Amino acid sequence: MAIYSMKNYFIYLLFALMCAPLLGNLENTRFQQLSTKNGLSQKTVQVIYQDSTGFIWFGTQEGLNKYDGVGIKIFRHDATQSNSISHDVIRDIAEDAAERLWVATSGGLNLYIPETDSFKRIQVLDNNEPVERFNTLYQSKRNGFLVGTDGAGLFRLNPESLTLEKIVLHKSLELEDIREIFEDSRGRLWIGTDSLGVYLIYDDKVRIYNKTNSNFSSNRIRAIIEDRKGQVWVGTRGGGLYIYDELNRNFHPFQDKVHTEPLSNDRVYSITEDDNGRLWVCTDNGINVIDQKLLQVVQHKSSQLFSLSHNRVLSSFKDSNGILWFGTLSGVNYWTDRQAQFIHYRTIPEDQYTLNNDTIYSLAASGEDDILIGTFGGGINILDKNSNRVNSQNDFQVDDLKRVVSLYVDSNQNTWAGTISNGLFL
Repeated sequence: MAIYSMKNYFIYLLFALMCAPLLGNLENTRFQQLSTKNGLSQKTVQVIYQDSTGFIWFGTQEGLNKYDGVGIKIFRHDATQSNSISHDVIRDIAEDAAERLWVATSGGLNLYIPETDSFKRIQVLDNNEPVERFNTLYQSKRNGFLVGTDGAGLFRLNPESLTLEKIVLHKSLELEDIREIFEDSRGRLWIGTDSLGVYLIYDDKVRIYNKTNSNFSSNRIRAIIEDRKGQVWVGTRGGGLYIYDELNRNFHPFQDKVHTEPLSNDRVYSITEDDNGRLWVCTDNGINVIDQKLLQVVQHKSSQLFSLSHNRVLSSFKDSNGILWFGTLSGVNYWTDRQAQFIHYRTIPEDQYTLNNDTIYSLAASGEDDILIGTFGGGINILDKNSNRVNSQNDFQVDDLKRVVSLYVDSNQNTWAGTISNGLFL
């Protein structure tokens, strides 16, 4: 039995212990943001990367951005400067084993020269024809630094000569658009393509997964990740999210074992695992957070200043401090559990499971799972501690019980409510 009383405009409930955010409702996560107002070259952030020296890099459709935690430096193509970046549309950013920073663009491959803050353009040839469009970069442990192109297959870096040589792991990949490269903890190489599905390459064997021979409903691969349990996840453009079944050697679609609804959108652009083992799945309609196969959806809410800035989330990255970064169609959002020691319960018009009034006069525990919230104008709201959702449409919602100033739950679990002008209710 417990009774609490306060007068304030908002409720903040402190979770005990630092692990509390694991139990929290992430659907109304409060983000910090970077936009063109903060110096970002353009709002559409397609890739995010942290280099070995700690700088965060943002690739947009109009230039490359280097962020030092305070300010942003912009790199753009300049036709009069041969040491400028070769193109403004940035497709990927990654370091090789020697910690050299590479930038893939829609008009060339670039090596960053930190001493002069400039770039060296790397010529890549395929049958003596120049390759200009690059999609993805990946430093593997067993296969070197790999470069995926748009229509010219896969290349590997020669770390001594800084040249690229074409590698044909399967004939069908020779002229394919390579969108994702990943090496799992077993040393297996996964290649995601734009039209042919996923290629799994190990022990000189190639296994192909696509719409014709697996459960995929789309062959357009955009994300591949292995979680801390060793499960491989694949995100597709148009077909949603899939998990690899090691026993049956096939993929099956993600199913939320609690909710009946699927992902918020079947276009998956990026997947990142946080320090608590949750997967943040970026889609065309917000971020789907998967925790032990339970699903929460983080979306833009126009009434909330610190909500996700846009629902189209194109990129994600976890930095060395565990901070999660998200690139959207409207700038960068970043968040960490350390910002979430308090859960802020408030009125959010776009969310039916929030308070219907922000002026709080009283709280009372009801049973083991519920907290009654007395509001001044919205009656009694009920917070479910298990789901962190607020039910404002309940049996307490009667006309004379709107301005509640005190609450008490007795030993028989009867609820007593005092109002400002209508007396006491039982």
